[in-house]
Amino acid sequence: AVVSTQSTGGMSVVKLDGISGGTIFLSGVDLIDGTPILDVKPYIPGYDTPLTPSTAAPWITNPPIKPLAIRFTDHALSILTQLKYASDENLVLSKRSLRKRNCLRFFRSPEELKQSISDIVCADPRSVFRKKQGDTAFSFPVDSVDVKVEVRGDVVTVLEICQSEYVRGLLKRVGS
Repeated sequence: AVVSTQSTGGMSVVKLDGISGGTIFLSGVDLIDGTPILDVKPYIPGYDTPLTPSTAAPWITNPPIKPLAIRFTDHALSILTQLKYASDENLVLSKRSLRKRNCLRFFRSPEELKQSISDIVCADPRSVFRKKQGDTAFSFPVDSVDVKVEVRGDVVTVLEICQSEYVRGLLKRVGS
């Protein structure tokens, strides 16, 4: 039997030196010549930690979008205050915490969750297709809740925050 010690994949922060037709030119790569590159993503300072000083593309640090105004309905604000939030001791959702507390895993307060929802929706995360189709309502998961919103003009309204289908399924499995 032959045991392979080669890695099946890797990631590197590299410098884009140029593009010519269908060829990209990179430096600072950690590859053997001829290794295929499967995906290239922009450097984002908040998520990537390069070994050498790097600069981000201008559209990363200064996005070319106009942020939407955000409004929470009274119902959504009420739900924010009724949810149970993770404590310092309970940052991982376990079967026990599901049964006992039914709490969020990553947020410690209504303010943290509200800010996270606001950060997501202010950039209007709908796809270009959905925007062109005129779709105004959409939902998305955050932690263990689903957030339902509606976009009208330059305002996005958070309509509802409810326990996600995924968490409801877990609760059924653990007998809550």
